[in-house]
Amino acid sequence: MLTNNASRSTRLTFTGRVSIEGSPENAVLSFNALVNSANTFNVEHMGLVFADCRMLSYSFDDKGGDWADVTVVLLTAEPVTRRITP
Repeated sequence: MLTNNASRSTRLTFTGRVSIEGSPENAVLSFNALVNSANTFNVEHMGLVFADCRMLSYSFDDKGGDWADVTVVLLTAEPVTRRITP
């Protein structure tokens, strides 16, 4: 889901499953590090580029199997662009 209801920013919400086979705590530690970091990163999705994203929040629902249901919320102030293919 993409929303643009804040002035000059875009909020992206990605929901899906991630493999947690072996060490589910590693996924939680990685997400937590991104939430607490000032570093930005780019996301490419559906041929679009979301630049200088920061993770605002995440949810991690471990159902006890090899997969966890995850939702991550990102925010970027940069304009959304199309991926340029050579």
